[in-house]
Amino acid sequence: MARVEKFRLVRLLGQGGFGTTYLADVLDSGLAANWGPRVVLKMPRDLERGLALIQGDYAQNSIARALSPATDLFVRTLGFEIFDGQYVLCVEYLPRSSLRDRLGELGHARPIPGEEGIAVIGGIAAGVAVLHRAAILHRDLSPDNILFDASGRPKIGDFGLAERIEPGARGLAPSGKVLYLAPEGQKGEPISFPSDVFSLGLVFYEVLTGIHPFLAQGNEEVRLRVLREDPPSPHEIAGGVDPGLSRLVARMLDKDPAKRPGTGEAVRRELDDVLHPASSSRPARAPQEAKNGRRGPDESGPLNAEECLERCRALNQSGRFEEATLLLDRSIATAPEHGLLHWQRAIALRRLERGLEAYRALEDAIGRGLPESIEREARRLLDLWGQQGLSRTDNAARETATEDSSED
Repeated sequence: MARVEKFRLVRLLGQGGFGTTYLADVLDSGLAANWGPRVVLKMPRDLERGLALIQGDYAQNSIARALSPATDLFVRTLGFEIFDGQYVLCVEYLPRSSLRDRLGELGHARPIPGEEGIAVIGGIAAGVAVLHRAAILHRDLSPDNILFDASGRPKIGDFGLAERIEPGARGLAPSGKVLYLAPEGQKGEPISFPSDVFSLGLVFYEVLTGIHPFLAQGNEEVRLRVLREDPPSPHEIAGGVDPGLSRLVARMLDKDPAKRPGTGEAVRRELDDVLHPASSSRPARAPQEAKNGRRGPDESGPLNAEECLERCRALNQSGRFEEATLLLDRSIATAPEHGLLHWQRAIALRRLERGLEAYRALEDAIGRGLPESIEREARRLLDLWGQQGLSRTDNAARETATEDSSED
């Protein structure tokens, strides 16, 4: 009996450390109902990786378990199937462009300006923080592996080279693109979390300046530049870059891994402090905040609206959505007519995948009044979320959430 294929290849997407990647139509109706009409297929480059898929080591290991609660930060790994007689890894397809597409071709790229660039950086940092908290090293962070979902949020993808670092281990074998490999990896030494931080620093540098500081003609010249050169600070190249953010990126790109922020979580916290010093949650700042009429993070009582907005923007940008929601609930209780409070609450709730609540908060924000540019965006999101079914009843929303969690 002839084998019935579950997929039809659409086009080649690229080749990487794991293998060859294709965009594919899903022909199997059962899979299409759960995964959507298209997926990305990753075909292992060698028998060893194929056997790992057969055993379920990739789909069921700590990486998949660690990523499943944070689907808004990562491209979902769906599982493995058989195609053309071999096992293939199936990954969520996001029709929006990658960060590389947004930036442009290396050597001809352009920065992502202002708050948009900061939001991209904050979203990526939040994802790397989650990975490192789970002791997972990505090993291949680059603009090619950052994709955008339908609402424009960045999601980290391509975990074909990711591995968990076991307690007591020095690190892992170097891997990934030479252009984004840390100095210790360039020398063939083990890499660890600070190595991911170096790669992340290069991604940040490109977002802020449009320039890769070590771009060269060949891999050997790239390697020498990474090992020998210190790039100029981002704020010296691109106008409007915060000097504090520039200094953080410079630390992330230090040749010595011991002098870099140690993990993605450290980067996320420092980024929060640099961009929103008045919103910093460090305990040492609480007395000074109180002296200036600001409350420390542990003080109770409702915040005034402007203070709450300032702090919650920082929390939302750094991925701390639960904290933002709690602060906003307190402030809305005393200033229910403040539309921007409802707007920030809608953003936080959507990131927490509380869809119906987010939809209603967005309706409240529009009804209470927003600045013109934000209102246009809010109405666009309201239409989009309505099309996604977020305006349905609580029961329907819960059923959808159950289905989504079973897919993950």
